Amino acid sequence: MEKSKHNIEIPKAVTDLTEAEFLSFLYSEREREESLIQWQGWNNWALVGAFVAVMWNAFTIWKDHSYLEGYDVVYYTSGIMAILLTFYSWIIFLKRERGIDFSRMRWLKDVFPYHLVTIALVCSITFSLLIAAEDGYCYLFWLWSILGVFFAITIVSVICYRDRVMPTYAEGFMFPWVKVNIWYYAVMGSLYGPICVQSFKKVSSDILNNEFEIAACISVSVVIFYLFLKFNTGDKIVKRLDVIIDDYIYTDVSREKTIQEIVKNRMGYSVMDVCYRNMVEISDLMIECEEDYKRLDKIKEAVEGGECIIAQFNKLQDECKVFFDRQLKVMKKSRKLSKKLREIEKITIGRKTIAAMHAILDENEKVMARINVMKDKMPEVVNVVQKRVDGLKAVGGCCNENEPGDKGRE
Repeated sequence: MEKSKHNIEIPKAVTDLTEAEFLSFLYSEREREESLIQWQGWNNWALVGAFVAVMWNAFTIWKDHSYLEGYDVVYYTSGIMAILLTFYSWIIFLKRERGIDFSRMRWLKDVFPYHLVTIALVCSITFSLLIAAEDGYCYLFWLWSILGVFFAITIVSVICYRDRVMPTYAEGFMFPWVKVNIWYYAVMGSLYGPICVQSFKKVSSDILNNEFEIAACISVSVVIFYLFLKFNTGDKIVKRLDVIIDDYIYTDVSREKTIQEIVKNRMGYSVMDVCYRNMVEISDLMIECEEDYKRLDKIKEAVEGGECIIAQFNKLQDECKVFFDRQLKVMKKSRKLSKKLREIEKITIGRKTIAAMHAILDENEKVMARINVMKDKMPEVVNVVQKRVDGLKAVGGCCNENEPGDKGRE
């Protein structure tokens, strides 16, 4: 293995590739990811064709029969959708096994199942309204309403915790806590069964009739729409690979950086990737704090040199507020970084993780030590100013800009 200037290990086989071979490698990776994510033979045109065929079939059934019980269609659809949502809860066990790097992680916003929540929330609201219009606030209405509330809570979760780190295997998680996700899926799964049973009990006609056929067509169309959303919003890995390839070809991004982005895209983020933004913000603030420190030092030197005490005192008042505010920001961001490291420690394992965390903690400790040194500068400058004021008072001096001895006097 060879280390790049970006501090990542690059396989020897990749560094030895020619330019053409490396481009071929990038395109083959994209094709492989696309074939794994999308179901064989399904694309947008196939989905549109399937949707049109199902809707045409439903229209034919409706046209050939003079009377259909509308609410039987609603109840049948309610029961079928409950079965399909139950099946989705188990489909995670049917997914293709992929390699996992337990030293890496993802953001909650990357693993949240937006397409599923969108469909489920719309179904919950729709069935709640239709059933309330037919039977009022019955048992089935409350079941769908509870489901709708639960799915709405997941939306609030991803809005509030979108930047929380998650294990790299946490695909489909809705909350930033593993145990909460397990309980959530358990409770949701326990609601689908009663919804299914109660829905079919509410049906007034026999099963496998025209109403059931139309309900089946509606349910299939919902599934097709779900697949459409999933294929067009869920293949983030493939879309990101397209961007990585374009950057390498057209924007002069190095091979090392390209490999780093491919690994990040497929396996998740490293500790340094997750903490990079926080570290940059702290570093930028520390540069500004150092400038504040220098300005305070200049005020001290000016007062000791006999310059106008009022002018320097006014400067000190302005600088004090800025200096303290900046220090508070640094400490706040430093605590935020420490909190993030504690979260990372809970969800990742491996020597690389531990080494990276120690390096970040060391830098964080240096920052806090420097802040403590800077905090001592303020009392020091205030003491110098106070001594000068006391001296002027003792000799009956005039503390204004035209006092004798001031360098600023004309």
